[in-house]
Formats: sequence, C-alpha cells, structure tokens
Amino acid sequence: MVAKIAKFVVFAFFLTNFVEARKVEGDVVDVAIAAGNFKTLVQLLTDLELVDALREAQAQTIFAPSDEAFAKLPEGTLESLTTEQALAIVLRHVVGGATVLAADVTTGPVETLGGEVIDLIKTDAGGVQISYMGNVVNVVTADVMASNGVIHVIDEVILPEAEPELGDVVDVAIAAGSFTTLVKLLSDLGLVDALREAEAQTIFAPSDDAFAKLPEGTLESLTPEQALAIVLRHVVGGATVPAADVTTGPVETLGGEVLDLIKTDDGGVQISYMGNLINVVAADVMASNGVIHVIDQVILPKAEEPEECKGCREGAGIIFSHLNGGSLDSIIQLFDSKICRNEENPGTCVEGVNTWWPVIAKIIYNNAAARKVCTALSQGECEAQKAWDCDACVGFVGAVAHVYGSDEGVNAITLALEGESFCKSEEMALDEETMHKCIREIKHFMPRALHVVGKALHEQSHHICRDWFHGICHHG
Repeated sequence: MVAKIAKFVVFAFFLTNFVEARKVEGDVVDVAIAAGNFKTLVQLLTDLELVDALREAQAQTIFAPSDEAFAKLPEGTLESLTTEQALAIVLRHVVGGATVLAADVTTGPVETLGGEVIDLIKTDAGGVQISYMGNVVNVVTADVMASNGVIHVIDEVILPEAEPELGDVVDVAIAAGSFTTLVKLLSDLGLVDALREAEAQTIFAPSDDAFAKLPEGTLESLTPEQALAIVLRHVVGGATVPAADVTTGPVETLGGEVLDLIKTDDGGVQISYMGNLINVVAADVMASNGVIHVIDQVILPKAEEPEECKGCREGAGIIFSHLNGGSLDSIIQLFDSKICRNEENPGTCVEGVNTWWPVIAKIIYNNAAARKVCTALSQGECEAQKAWDCDACVGFVGAVAHVYGSDEGVNAITLALEGESFCKSEEMALDEETMHKCIREIKHFMPRALHVVGKALHEQSHHICRDWFHGICHHG
C-alpha cells in the first residue's frame, strides 16, 4: 500500500512539472519584450499604438524581425518613414486569426493583417521562408510561443527586393559598352566630371554605330571647339525626361542651341535639327542623375547638296520626266519591236510591256532615282556633270544611258525595286494574285526593260536635249 502511494506521489510530481513546463507566460508583446532582441520592433509597435491590439488578439502568427534584422536596413531608413509607411510594414509581418507553428506551415499565399499577401515556403529541410515582391526572408528561430500567438524570428524585414543602385550617366554609358566613342569624346573634352556632378539631365546619346555612319576622318578633323559644340548639342540639362513625357516642341541644349523634339504617333521620339531627322532607337536608359536615349545618328545639320549634284539631279529629273511622258509610247514600241519579237510568246510579252512599263516608269523616274543616277555617274562627287550646252547634254544623256544599260545598273535598280516592295505598296493596291505577278515581272522583266531604256536614251539623246533646251539645240 505504501509503495502504491509513493508511486502515485512521484507520478503527480512529474505531471505537475510537465504542465508547468507547457504553460506559456505572457502574450506576444510580453514575450517579445522578455526576449530582449526585439527592441526596435517593440518601439515601432509602441509608436504606432499597436501594443494593445496585439495583446487583445486571441490568435496570431508574427514573423518578427530581430534587432539584427533591422540593423541591416540602410542608415536612416526607419527615420525617413511616414506613419502610414511604418504601419504598412509592421502589419505585413502579422497574420491574424491563427496561431500556426512551423511544422504546420504549408507552401502558399497568406493574407497579412494589413491586407497584403505574402508567400510562405516550406523548405525541404522543414524550415520556413517568406517571399515578398522578389525578396526571400528566412525564419531563423521558429515557434517562440505566447499565450495568444506564436512568434517566428526572421533575418530580414519583409520589404520588396531592393533595386540595384544606379550609377551616374557616365557610369551607365561605360557599362553599356556601346558608347565608347562618345565616352572618349567626353574624356578628351574634360566633360566627364561635369556630367557626373549634374543632378538631372537628358542625354540623346549616339551609339558607336551612329558615329560609324560619319564620313571617315570627320571626328579627327574637328577642332576642340567644334567637338564641344557637337557633344553639348546632345545634352538637355536640368531635367530628366523619360520618353513617355516628351512632347513635341523645341528644347534648349546645354550648348545653348535649340532642338525640335517630335513625339510620333506610336509613342517614339525623334529629333529635328537643321533639316536632319534623328531617331531615338532605345529610350529610357536610366541613371542616378539622368536618362539616356540612344539615337541612330549624330545630331548634325543635314549635309547640303553640292551645286554640281543639284544641277545633275535636276537635269536627270527632266530626262526622266520626258521618258515618263512623250517618249513613253516610243519606248513601248521599242519593247514590242526589239524584245518581244524574239520571245517564244510575243503576245504575252507585249501584254506585259503595256501593263507594267507605265507603272514601273513612274517608280524609276523620280527625284530619288535621279539622285542615285547622279551619284553613280560621278562616284559620289557629281563632278562636272552639268548639261549647260547641247553637246554636254548629249554626253550626259549617254552617261545616264550607260548606267541604265550596264549590268551593274540593271542589277542595282532591280534589287532596289524588290527591296522597296512597290508591288505591295498602297499606291499599287494590287490583289494577292496580281501582286505576285508584279513581283515575278520585277525579277524577269526588269533586266530586259532597263537594257532597252539604255538603248532608247542613246538613240533619242538629241531629241531629248532639244526638248530640254526648248529648241535652242540644233543637233539632229
């Protein structure tokens, strides 16, 4: 009997101690204060008057950043927060209405007391992580129990992932790797520090490809004053303007010049400067003190056409106009008599000539074509190709004929027409079947047509020049 009583007393003693061990002292606030490593969090709760709310809650799960976690924040972060911002951050760490131990956590979203959603992750090792807007936070100590909830200690404050710190406009340009020419110019002109120190700026930056479009030796031939003027023309100081905020109108550059910005219908940006039009090809390359918009050309005045080129182009334009007008029938007759008679099916050839030549002539004989012909005639210089008298006129027409009648000229013009896809143009307005026929004609008909044009120009040179000079010429 005594032995039984002794056993019962021992059992009661261990049971009492077990119950006492399982008894939790204090609510979540008391437990946080007693732990001693949540001073920053407790101070925030006090400042925001949340202490009573947490004490009175019946069940809650708190992901509590330790003082070490708060210490990881950049200096001055907490002091810079508004009351609303601080409240949103604190409530993001509390899941109300449930006391969830780490063992019971499952991967998935949960709503916080502030109405936001955080994603809980149960790791393979049984740990718990919190994912929030790209940032992953770890539970480093789980299941700190309180009378009205549980605290899981975390190693970071639950905030969005920090954006990488941006460098200044010079750092960004160097890092991009496609502005080596521009960066060298800035360095040579002693402008690097000025751009680094500026607080706001918008730079229209020519890429290395844009600089490569300049004629060889252009940069090397510039004086320091000229180079400085060009570089400053690409910088608008005092404002960081993303492409979305650009409006059509003039802006003054750092060099005191005026550029005209153009906002296109599709939201793009162009720069107009002294007759030249430059395109922004990559917008909104952000830096800590400005924005870079990448452009496809250096901002320079449009190159003036030399007088020789102008005369050549106007002369070619007159010839082409003549061919597209009064001489059109005679050219068609040449096709009929000299080309189509040798074809296996002359009727089909004649039909093609009559159908397509008038349209093709309009495409070929225009100012753009005239400019290309003049460039070809003079290897880009347009030297001495004016037709001031009848003899020169005949020689000029012969030169044009040579371009059109040569294999090189034929190939170049045929390829140009294919590249411009005029068969698909709105002006042509062809249905699908006719469009494909047009493309076939370009490939097979155009080479023959252009050889005939060259021959026609030779044969009619005096007649053309007589019309050109309104009867002043008396040749032929």
